[in-house]
Amino acid sequence: MATSSLTLAALATSAVPNLVALGVRKHSLGGAGECESVVVQTDGADVLVQLPKDDVADSKLAADVLGRTALTAGVRNKLHFEVAETLGVTRFGDSRAFVSTYLHGSHFDIADLNSESILLASIAGVLESLHALPAKLVSDAGLPVSSAEACRVSCARLVDRANKTGLLPGLVHNRWLKSLQDKYLWDFVPAVTHNSLDTDALLIVDDSVSGVLNFGALAVADPAADFVWLCAAPEGVLEAVVARYSERTDIAKELLLRRTWFLHELELAKWLLHGVDTKNQEIIDDAVNLLDGLVDAPRPSANAASVPLSEHEVSELLDQTPDVDLDSLPHFDTESYEVLDEGRTFLANAETSSPLTAADIDAVAAAAAEANADADADAAADANATAAVPTDTGADTDADTVGAKAESAAGATAAELDNSGDTTASR
Repeated sequence: MATSSLTLAALATSAVPNLVALGVRKHSLGGAGECESVVVQTDGADVLVQLPKDDVADSKLAADVLGRTALTAGVRNKLHFEVAETLGVTRFGDSRAFVSTYLHGSHFDIADLNSESILLASIAGVLESLHALPAKLVSDAGLPVSSAEACRVSCARLVDRANKTGLLPGLVHNRWLKSLQDKYLWDFVPAVTHNSLDTDALLIVDDSVSGVLNFGALAVADPAADFVWLCAAPEGVLEAVVARYSERTDIAKELLLRRTWFLHELELAKWLLHGVDTKNQEIIDDAVNLLDGLVDAPRPSANAASVPLSEHEVSELLDQTPDVDLDSLPHFDTESYEVLDEGRTFLANAETSSPLTAADIDAVAAAAAEANADADADAAADANATAAVPTDTGADTDADTVGAKAESAAGATAAELDNSGDTTASR
């Protein structure tokens, strides 16, 4: 049952001592339906009251409060935007009401941006001021702190899990492994990052970012994570923001762009694993189609500084990519699951095994390279043998050869991954 606006206003007076409520109105931008929200007018500034509808929403709000707590009053004065201040929390039945200062502003549609938009300079300024904050603020608050190598290993673990589903195209897997092996790509200084930026997290006043919301994922990590949402913007927008950002910092824009696109592609791996973990065939099918799209149209910046594959290597990789027979996979009745969230919010990784190390990454890539080399040798031998085979059986022989190469390569890589996992677990 919905809670009345007057009840929420009363909760504000309970949570905040000496608060006098003079009026109340519904909050039009509140939490995508996750919370019941109202704005309470007081004799001072307006306050926002949020009452989560379930435990998941409660946890997200609690994380947001913790993230904002790390940004002290002195720190906020250095930022190019406003951050809400938590005023109080009070119990209401089995839930809690959160009261904070109200930030004025409106959201915007990312599709309305272009490379010349006035707003881009403000977005770059917001990211620069956030990333320039001392990492100690985050560590002192008990929030996650990751090194550049830890970020690389985390991505490698995600690639490993996606590949083990058997649904990741071989060409995409190969490209991701090359990115993981590129030491220059991962030579960056971790920074304070928001980690969940999108248009819902930004408030705009007069073509400028006035406030930032949703600090529940605040951490010290790869600054590229805060640019990923711009990959969905019209062509040229991401590059324009990165260019303006690079003018304010000493970060090389080429490497930043490459990691941004790489992290963006990994979102599809998360989507695939979300479907597998929840046994939702509709999500799995969607993820497979999106991943196949990366084969047909890879991002131009994804391999910017890498040695391009030869035509023969591309052909071999495509030969080793097994066709996905969705009919052979377990099917589930998706009608019994919740309708897909258009925002595609992914569940936390429930994997409990130890993450891959840098040595594991190199071992996996070496195994893949060795499998490709073996496939080349097999292909040459098979070509000689096939020359002596009658024409009417050549098609079957070629099909068997391709299947054998794919099975051999997959087996070699899987065995190496298993060995790496065993070694990691024993540490």
